[in-house]
This record gives sequence, structure tokens and C-alpha cells, in this order.
Amino acid sequence: MAREITRHIHQHQGHLLISPDPVQLYGTQSKLKRIHTTLMAGKIEAHSDLIDKAVIAPGQLSIDLSLNVLAQRLDCDPDALDLEKLTIKAGFQLRKKGVESKIILGEREAEPDHTLIRAMAKAHSWMSEVRNGISAAAIGRRHGWSDAPVRQRLKLALLSPKITRAILQGKQPIELSLKKLL
Repeated sequence: MAREITRHIHQHQGHLLISPDPVQLYGTQSKLKRIHTTLMAGKIEAHSDLIDKAVIAPGQLSIDLSLNVLAQRLDCDPDALDLEKLTIKAGFQLRKKGVESKIILGEREAEPDHTLIRAMAKAHSWMSEVRNGISAAAIGRRHGWSDAPVRQRLKLALLSPKITRAILQGKQPIELSLKKLL
């Protein structure tokens, strides 16, 4: 959320005030830059009171910034702020990794799924062992498993090069997870 608020503040820094004079605009932009810098440093706690309300709807997050808190931070009259610029709307996707769920706001950045990559690496290693005559049961015993989970994971070594490359680069479809592949 901090990234989305930061992006919004940066994008609208010259338009938050309804009709600013040059001196007021300069002071406002200077104060917004300080808020922007703090948020970019990951210090959302320092400005958590800027959020008046956040509403999550299917595929969309709406954040209403607090009129009074923002006016106080910018040292201006609340009536001077453009109310339309105080609402942030961003699309999002829900990405599940095992038992963890992560909300991806706006454009998704490439981020490799390290759990999936580790499982793929093991599968390739085990596939090499199987090709050399070691049974899935023997590999399973080494890990305290039966042969069934080993055989299930060996399928990861058979993914197409295109899918493998996408996973390694973090560009796989957002819903593609280890659980989904197994």
C-alpha cells in the first residue's frame, strides 16, 4: 500500500491543491517530497494516519487519504485540497504461495518463487539419479518419504523450457504455484 500511496502522491503532487499560488505550491511540493521519501524508505508507520479508509473489492483496492491529516502535514486549509485527488484506486491480484497469500498492487514486478525454484532444482537432481538407476523409493527413503511424493515432484523436471524460464525469471502466471503444479 505504501508504494501505491507514494506513486499517487508523486503523480499528483502539483494537483492536490485546488488553486494554489506559486509559494503555496512550492511549500506543498517540498512537504510531499518529505512524505514520499519516508514512504519510499519503507517507514509506512510514520504516515499510517494518512489512510482514512481502505476498501478491498474483487480485484480493486480503494484508499481514501485523510483530508485533515494531509492538510495538517501540508500546513494548509483542508478546503484547499482537491477531494478527488484524495482517493487512490488500484487493481490488484492475489498470489498464493503455499499457505501464504500476497496482494500484488498495480503492475506486478517480476519476483521469482523461491519455493517453486527449489522444488524444481530437487526434481532435476532426482531425475538425474533416476536416469542413473536409483529408484524413486530409494530417493524417498533418503528424505523420510515414500516414493509417491518423489514421483509427484519428478514431474517438475519435465516442465517445458519456456515455463521453466518464466519461473526462474519470476514471470510465470500469478496463479502458478508449487501446489498448483503438484
